[in-house]
Amino acid sequence: MPQPTTTAAPADLRSADSQRYRWEVSGKPLAIEISLDVVERLGNQIVQTFRAITSRGSEIGGLLLGRLVKQPKPAVIIEDYEAIPCDYRRGPLYLLAEEDRRRFEEALERWRKAPARDLSVVGYFRSNTRRELVLDDEDQALIRACFAERHNVVLLVKPFASKPSLAGFFLWEGDSVPPASGLTFPFNRAELVKTETRPQAEAAAGSPPPAPPAAPVRPTIQVRIAVAGPDTIAPPAAPPAQEVRAAELPADGKPQTARRIESPPAAGPKATEAVKTPEKAAPVDGKPSVAAKPAVEPKPSEIKPPVAAKPAVEPKPAEVKPPAAAKPAV
Repeated sequence: MPQPTTTAAPADLRSADSQRYRWEVSGKPLAIEISLDVVERLGNQIVQTFRAITSRGSEIGGLLLGRLVKQPKPAVIIEDYEAIPCDYRRGPLYLLAEEDRRRFEEALERWRKAPARDLSVVGYFRSNTRRELVLDDEDQALIRACFAERHNVVLLVKPFASKPSLAGFFLWEGDSVPPASGLTFPFNRAELVKTETRPQAEAAAGSPPPAPPAAPVRPTIQVRIAVAGPDTIAPPAAPPAQEVRAAELPADGKPQTARRIESPPAAGPKATEAVKTPEKAAPVDGKPSVAAKPAVEPKPSEIKPPVAAKPAVEPKPAEVKPPAAAKPAV
């Protein structure tokens, strides 16, 4: 289904402040721009007539006023409208009787005889309370008689009680006007404003979303902790060698050189396994043996420190007297 192109900027108009909806279908000879102000005013009048209980008719019709723009592509600009009354002698629909038709043609001639005015008749409109949004035989006859120029357009608007009205444009194609519209659109100002912004939203949706800002990189400190397994546990270090001096000197009186006494190696797991608890011998008489009382350890206050041995007096070497000198021979 062809999609309309919309614009909020005028194509070639007096007022740069007016907003318009652009109706354009591929393959159609004309594009149409209608003022959103016209959409609002005409739409309200159509809905009020449709809802009025005391009204004799449910449809209205009249003239579309605007201009034709030929550059860069031919387009009809609709800036106003004029509703032509109907007596509804043929029912509640906008079906023109003889008197209605005369009134309609007089209004059309009045606009065509006003060359000094900026606006001219560019088409015909009618509200549509019928089942289908199409042109019937009455419409086709009125178009051929009063709107035979190839730039004249027809607008049908179908009102609803609980939702926006639906509209469609009809154009000359060759020697006739097709009964069906090439594109329908909501005849509501608020809805058309949404339609105008939709192409931009779709274009934005087609582009990839911007990447979220990267989170700040925080410096991290890695700490490695080496966990030793059971196979890597080193045995306890052997206590340092102790130097023991002899308490007494040997009998020959010469000092004895101090010896280094190495501590016994630590018992490993195998040595531990080798030590077994001796089994208790069963008593001969069958009576349980009384456990031996453990030796009472002396209290620290009762332990007397050992008396230090007196150092041996090193004997003095024997005094050697020099031999007496021999007397010389006489």
